[in-house]
Amino acid sequence: MELGPGEVVIGGGDASDAAYLVQSGSFDCYDDKNEDKIIRTYVVGEVFGELGVLLNQDRVLSVKASASGVNVLKLTKQDVDIAVSSMPQSSGQKDALSNLMEERYIDYFDEKKKAKSLKKCPLFKKISPDDFARI
Repeated sequence: MELGPGEVVIGGGDASDAAYLVQSGSFDCYDDKNEDKIIRTYVVGEVFGELGVLLNQDRVLSVKASASGVNVLKLTKQDVDIAVSSMPQSSGQKDALSNLMEERYIDYFDEKKKAKSLKKCPLFKKISPDDFARI
C-alpha cells in the first residue's frame, strides 16, 4: 500500500491486527504524547507492528510515513503466525525473534516501568524469579 507523507499506518491504542514490511521509503515511530520526538525510523526491509501482533496487545506507539511515495506490505496476524510457526527451532530464528521482541519492548519503557511491563508480557511469564531478576 502506498502512503503519503505523515500518513499514519499504526496508531497508539489501536488493535494489533497486522505487521508491516517496508518496501520503499521510511517510516517514523513515535509516542502520541510527543509526536515531534522520533523513537525510531524503519527503512526498506524492516518490519514494524509485529510485536503487538505476536503478543496480542494493543499498539503502544504510532508509525507514520516520513515522505511521499512510500510503500509497505501489510502482513495479517495469520501471515505472522504462519511465518513464526514455520521457523525451525534449531535455526535460531525463533531466538532472534524473541530477542528482537524483548529489545523493542524494553527500549520503550523506562526503568521504573520495566519490571511491571515485563511481568505482563507473555514472553516472560515462565521465567524463573532468579532469571527475571537478572533482566
